[in-house]
Amino acid sequence: MKLWHLVTVGILIHIVLLYSILDICFISTLVYGMTPVTIPIHAPAARLVLFVADGLRADKFFEPDENGRSRVPFLRKVVEEEGMWGISHTRIPTETRPGHVALLAGVYEDVSSVAKGWIESEADFDSVFNQSQYTWSWGSPDILPMFAQGASRNHVRTICYPADLEDFAASDMILLDTWVFDQVKKFIAEASNNLTLETELRQDKIVMFLHLLGVDTHGHSHKPFSREYLNNIQVIDKGIRETVKLVNDFFHNDGRTAFVMTADHGMTDWGSHGSGHPEETLTPFIAWGPGVSGPIVKDGCGEFADTYCADWHLDSLKRSDIQQGVLPVDVLNASDSVKVEALLANAQQLLAQFQVRMIETKKRVLSPLFRPFRELEEKEKLREAEKLIQLALKGLRYYQTYDRLFLGVGITMLFLGWLSWLLCLVMAEHTLLAQQVWSPPGSVWKMASLSRPPIREKHITLFGLKGSTLGYGLLVTVCTAVVVLLFAQSMPLMYYVYFLLPVLLWYKSVDNWHLLSPGIQSLLAQNGFPWRLVQCCLLCFFGLEILVHSFYRRELLSLGLLAMTVWPLVSNVANPSSKPCTFTSYGWSLSCLLVAVFPLLPVLDGTTQYSLVLGKISCILSKHILTFQLGVVATSLLTVTVTSRSISQKQGLPLLCQLTSWLTLAGSVVLPLFTGSGLGERLFSLALAFFSTFLLMSFTYEGFFMLSFLALLYFWVRMETETCGLPKQQEIFTQLNFAQPLSRAIKDHNQNSRLMQLSDLRMAFFFVSLAWLRMM
Repeated sequence: MKLWHLVTVGILIHIVLLYSILDICFISTLVYGMTPVTIPIHAPAARLVLFVADGLRADKFFEPDENGRSRVPFLRKVVEEEGMWGISHTRIPTETRPGHVALLAGVYEDVSSVAKGWIESEADFDSVFNQSQYTWSWGSPDILPMFAQGASRNHVRTICYPADLEDFAASDMILLDTWVFDQVKKFIAEASNNLTLETELRQDKIVMFLHLLGVDTHGHSHKPFSREYLNNIQVIDKGIRETVKLVNDFFHNDGRTAFVMTADHGMTDWGSHGSGHPEETLTPFIAWGPGVSGPIVKDGCGEFADTYCADWHLDSLKRSDIQQGVLPVDVLNASDSVKVEALLANAQQLLAQFQVRMIETKKRVLSPLFRPFRELEEKEKLREAEKLIQLALKGLRYYQTYDRLFLGVGITMLFLGWLSWLLCLVMAEHTLLAQQVWSPPGSVWKMASLSRPPIREKHITLFGLKGSTLGYGLLVTVCTAVVVLLFAQSMPLMYYVYFLLPVLLWYKSVDNWHLLSPGIQSLLAQNGFPWRLVQCCLLCFFGLEILVHSFYRRELLSLGLLAMTVWPLVSNVANPSSKPCTFTSYGWSLSCLLVAVFPLLPVLDGTTQYSLVLGKISCILSKHILTFQLGVVATSLLTVTVTSRSISQKQGLPLLCQLTSWLTLAGSVVLPLFTGSGLGERLFSLALAFFSTFLLMSFTYEGFFMLSFLALLYFWVRMETETCGLPKQQEIFTQLNFAQPLSRAIKDHNQNSRLMQLSDLRMAFFFVSLAWLRMM
């Protein structure tokens, strides 16, 4: 098979495999067609004032400061004397838009928004704002407009600050929050003198929403433990205290204003969010006002596995955590009959969504293949509303992921079929196995031979259909059955790709296997059982297991790197005639040890240590350094220093640093094209190009890691060329030149090509390991 054919097919299949993740894991949670459920009870509150502190972590909000006092004295007093408190549990993705959609719409974000960076979505959804009589909102232009656009009528008013005010390098991002509080003061003052506005405000079902972005911005810029982040929390507490007084005074303390304070997501110690770490998913929740229960004093805050209550000195007050989809009835200040009505309405809403999902799934799935969610088949026997709610949520999740097993089987068979076909291709065209079948009698190649055998008359292809009539019939039958089943269930077009490609791949694999099995039997008869191959496969298997488990325990990568340091010693024992030189052996072992240090270090400790960045320039002196690129690296170091100093002094990001960063990024891509064409010089130029760009994004030990990693890659190339056992391959480091014509390069490649060896298996494993190490 031609190389470009293989590369093209491989890219297309891997695109299909990657795209399948969207169909398997990213399933829309939006359900349409339900009738709204209401409670025939007069609401105790006429209006809601909602404060959302973007990026506020629960621990930084509730924990005492270094002096043992609360950072939020007003809200702490509310918790102890007026309202209820708890932790709101968000979920992945912990981003601003999905968090607000969950807060205000009661659903998880539609998956179509991932393609637009969770900024906007074409999917319509209902929200608290849409159900209100009037809503006034103040805050970010990235958040507020999306709820106004989805409103069914022109009753959601948004007041946003300019987009350029959201500058992560600005002097003090508390301005984002003080701007919101000041606008609310102006709004209340205007309402006192505007009869129309006052009339609108004094109606029922009014919502006032304050989106406070300062904490999130300070968290990204200065990290959540910084003085800026903690001071911003105090500013929020002060602003909420003033706003509460202002609103109560405007409505003459009529006792019909409910207040809720929470956050859309948290933030990690190094200033990021988006994943599922508890620092990102745990946010504060405080509610007070009419309809909200007051503080409940008891021994212990409740049955929770964590120790947050004791750590925050709140273990004597009942804690009410918020889970999406479930009404927290213990927060309500109502009679048992009202709580039952509210729970039943909650259950009816979820059951309505469940019914719509079930009917949609049942319509498109063939009756014999339909698997109902049996736990809700006899829902009339359930008497406990809370249990009914949990079952409804479970049933909704069941039908949302109804096709996951079906798709998982198809994608697994596609991946295994691709590997099986590749195995047949490699064995047939790059080993001696197929030669046992295709060569004439007496010309069996020896296993020790490293030269390429004569050109074969047969090649394995993917789309050429050459086989028996029975094979054709079976292929057509299976493909027809797949198409009919998918069409009958109105499956999307990509489902046909997911299930027809595996059929073709497995057909080609089985069709070609008869060409290889005689060769395998012949080689086993001549050479015995391939124990060495089995040993190599087992070592690769254990190595891959280390890579998989390192996703959870990255320290295991250090264990793998320590094992890789003995490669030169093993190479000397296994093949003394092709052992690497002393410089390469020691360089490989030392670089492995250096890189093994970094998985043992914290991922990021959240502090910026630019002195480590400055110390890197002394590590890159070499006789091969290109003067101009060295200047680019020095410029990157200087840019990082000036930028960090300017931001720490709250002077913003200098324009010169912005221009220098963009020029460095652009120049790093172009400069390697103008360096020498020798392999060593070109590799060194590429390393400097990546290194200068990487420095711009470093603020602690990452630069040292990059240097160690580049050294490891360099010695890996040298080790592979010096241990291959072929003189021409060993000279590649000094003789390979990128300036030679493409036709000559292809000719040299064909002349120097060889059969596969066990060392190729090691090479592939090292490639995967080093690629995984770089991502970790």
